[in-house]
Amino acid sequence: MIKKILLALLLMFPLLAVAKPITVGVDIYPSGTMRVLVGVADEGVADFMVDTGASGILMPEKVMKDLVKRHKAKKVGEEKSGVADGRELMVDLYEISEVNLMGVCKIPKVIVSSFRGSDNSMFLLGMDVLSRVSPFTVDTQKKTITFECKTDG
Repeated sequence: MIKKILLALLLMFPLLAVAKPITVGVDIYPSGTMRVLVGVADEGVADFMVDTGASGILMPEKVMKDLVKRHKAKKVGEEKSGVADGRELMVDLYEISEVNLMGVCKIPKVIVSSFRGSDNSMFLLGMDVLSRVSPFTVDTQKKTITFECKTDG
């Protein structure tokens, strides 16, 4: 009887299995920066610099305004944000439906920062997204990143 109950529970809850680690190749430049491809709200793919010192995800203002016009993002606020040189700048905050990390892991409801009035063309992938696929490891010798996709839709 107990075996039947356990079998029934296993059949009812197949999604409770532990996420399997995914390993994918990344570009690591001579300067040491690492770049990964990230799909943004089903609107295309961009080359993001992985920045474990950044708290969030950063995208250019022009891109975010484009996504808002196409109803793929909505502005949800603003805040002051510290930058590497110590200055504080105003950023607009947007919510996008999802990002797709290297084509293998969809991460829903991501908050994106964008510097106001900036011509900044930088795409940064910070800890907000990376923590959602943790634990993650980077192998600079093999040029790979390994993570667990627990939020794949």
